[in-house]
Amino acid sequence: MPSGKAPLEAVWKALDEAAFGAAQILNLRESLPTAADARFRAEAWLREKQVQGSKEVLLITGRGNNSPGGVSPVREAIRSLLAALRRRGVVAEWREHNPGSFAVRPAPISALLAAPKRRN
Repeated sequence: MPSGKAPLEAVWKALDEAAFGAAQILNLRESLPTAADARFRAEAWLREKQVQGSKEVLLITGRGNNSPGGVSPVREAIRSLLAALRRRGVVAEWREHNPGSFAVRPAPISALLAAPKRRN
């Protein structure tokens, strides 16, 4: 008997697209980038969404089930990136949407001016 996993994934994808909109979702899991590539792509995308004034976006990292030790290096890189971007005024808040993705609320552009200056 088939497990039904593929149809269930399609249902979850459809629900996410209905909730966030296809243009508000970055799926890093599809291309399987390195942690560094994922971090670079996610930061550029989140800054773009901030400038566009997006209310909430979805960042899909995957769970890391096939990673050594079951811990996704991409997921951990994105988690640390989100914390850093929050301090820099790019991200207002973020939360775990499910075990393989983060829901992120970009900060308004004015938050960039209020962010602490970076030390050299």
